[in-house]
Amino acid sequence: MCKSSFRFVASSLAVLPLVAACSLRTSAPPTAAEVADGLGRLAVPFVANAGQSDPRVAYYARTFSGTVFVTGEGEVVYALPAPGDRAQAADVREPASGWTLTERFVDGHPSPVGEHSAATHLSVFLGDDPARWQKDVASFADVDLGTVWPGITVALSAHGKQVEKIFTVEPGAVPDTIRVRVAGAESLAVGDDGALVAHTGAGDVRLTPPVAYQEIAGTRRTVPAAYEIAGDEYGFRVRDYDPTRPVVIDPLLQATFLGGTNVDQAFALAIAPTTGDVYVAGLTHSIDFPGTAAGAQRTHAGAGGDAFVARLNSSLTTLEQATYLGGSGDQRAQALAIEPTTGDVYVAGNTDSRNFPGTNGGAQSVAALSVNGFVARLNGSLTSLKQATYFGGGNVDTANALAIAPVTGKVYVAGLSLSRDLPGTIGGAQRTFGGAADGFVARLNAGLTALEQATYIGGSADDDAIALAIAPTTGDVYVGGIADSSDLPGTNGGAQSAFGGIDDGFVARLNADLTALEQATYLGGSRSEEISALAIGATTGDIYVAGTTESPDFPGTTGGFQSALVGTDDGFVARLNSNLTALDQATYLGGGSNLLAIQPTRTGVYVAGSTASTNFPGTANGAQRALAGDFDAVIARLNAGLTALDQATYLGGPPADAALALAIAPTTGDVYVAGLTASTVFPATAGGAQSAFGGSQDAFVARLSADLRAASAGCR
Repeated sequence: MCKSSFRFVASSLAVLPLVAACSLRTSAPPTAAEVADGLGRLAVPFVANAGQSDPRVAYYARTFSGTVFVTGEGEVVYALPAPGDRAQAADVREPASGWTLTERFVDGHPSPVGEHSAATHLSVFLGDDPARWQKDVASFADVDLGTVWPGITVALSAHGKQVEKIFTVEPGAVPDTIRVRVAGAESLAVGDDGALVAHTGAGDVRLTPPVAYQEIAGTRRTVPAAYEIAGDEYGFRVRDYDPTRPVVIDPLLQATFLGGTNVDQAFALAIAPTTGDVYVAGLTHSIDFPGTAAGAQRTHAGAGGDAFVARLNSSLTTLEQATYLGGSGDQRAQALAIEPTTGDVYVAGNTDSRNFPGTNGGAQSVAALSVNGFVARLNGSLTSLKQATYFGGGNVDTANALAIAPVTGKVYVAGLSLSRDLPGTIGGAQRTFGGAADGFVARLNAGLTALEQATYIGGSADDDAIALAIAPTTGDVYVGGIADSSDLPGTNGGAQSAFGGIDDGFVARLNADLTALEQATYLGGSRSEEISALAIGATTGDIYVAGTTESPDFPGTTGGFQSALVGTDDGFVARLNSNLTALDQATYLGGGSNLLAIQPTRTGVYVAGSTASTNFPGTANGAQRALAGDFDAVIARLNAGLTALDQATYLGGPPADAALALAIAPTTGDVYVAGLTASTVFPATAGGAQSAFGGSQDAFVARLSADLRAASAGCR
């Protein structure tokens, strides 16, 4: 089960990187190391040779499938374990173990240099002579081999079971120049499926077939690509591509850390519809958050946390711009939306700062006495804060969700209120505070200078609005969350009119003016549940919700993909009709899982969250097949009817990770997730905008192919 992928990404200068990844795992019987299959995509550093290895070696990386050496002359040596040996048993002092494959770049002139210092530094103690001991040996995320052929550079990165070779073909150079000679293979062949097979005495090493495409006028066009073999050499044949546009070959999962030396977390994610740029927002405690130079707010201002907003390119390889957002207190960004015509970025969250930036001239320019919600509008380049406003009354109020009406451009925000004097509720669907805590929805003009209407949503106990969506044709406002109230207004006639358990999820539908509650419904069984995410089906207008349940009798799961509760709490996904009068289908998903984001498409429904389950369904052939930490992020795709799980994947490393936001690229269908990670070895960050872990906890952003499968799907 060897992993390999190839990727061209051309800039406006027609730079074409070609990524080739080769796993070292052979066809020998499974070893103990293979139990850690889920770690197969975790970043592995290249360690500099400070005397602890053979003098010919410049760098080495110890993968789960053997040790990879880079010599000073730029040869790449793979020490494959002999059948029955432990995969990492190779001695770093000698580039040989069991069976050795050596790649040499024909007529090339490599000059290896370590790039992107890794957080890990090692000490090496060989023998009993302290003079031979090496302390604080440097390690690197990548090894740059430089310009190997005229106009073609090569770089290496290592993961749990694979090494990626990245060929960058500049204008005036052609991919046909690339020739790699393999020593140590008994023979090379191209299989019937297009895979490259190196036959060795330790078994077959396979590189999966390249699959290439270009995006032209929003349409994905296939580009022919294949291996070429001449004796003991291989290269690539890439034909009929436009050198002025990006070419992607077998898109590899790409991820990036995002954070400084303290705690950073991403809660919201959006993709610009015109540029494909990826925007992410959240919380940072780091005074050295990357990319904020030239941002709307360049420095950390808060005594605790600041909100942040960041913009990355679609391939997640470049952090285009970031900005802090906050005053002298504590704040975080919870939600993010992009205005489709102007490209302006709206952010919502909560703050206890009395000097939150940009509120002068806003709908509410002065903070109330406690925690307030906020909404801010930045330009698309994140270099200017156009307007901000507080939103809140005399007690705690937090903004959890944000949406922009597609026709009117009105800005809607939903959240939690403990205030009996929340502004703007006169004339609203529910004018008065209902209980200990209420949900709320508010509507502002696009400029954030006027609060046009607000309304409470709640009964006599604790209720909270967590998710929000706007119907594109009617402008109706859908809100979902958690209800402790057995007297939540508007549930008569709903899909579930009666309160079910300890606390229930709820969904409510209001008119665009927020003056009428058209319908509400509970959603839950005899125990506890929470709706964390809500979205509207693109073609049907059906309402999809996702969250967490402890109830063994959650309604509507009969006929669903997973009809029974597996863990003490499971994720769930449910589909209601647009009137909220019928629950069409529901399904549990996972075992010990929490689903925090949802996105329906024309081909299925994507959900993301976190799981502690080692047997989360559908992860076979996923980008990451096994749980790597105590908790991992998890992404899954179900069919529109919620009766089948198409594919799922874990995403993360030890000790813990969670996906908190999800978005689908409108042109490519690629899946983007963002969240938080405590893992220094989060998968596929090599080559990302920030390849190294920044602090005690980082935000992350990751990009997966639409099928959620490993880039090496088809490798056997």
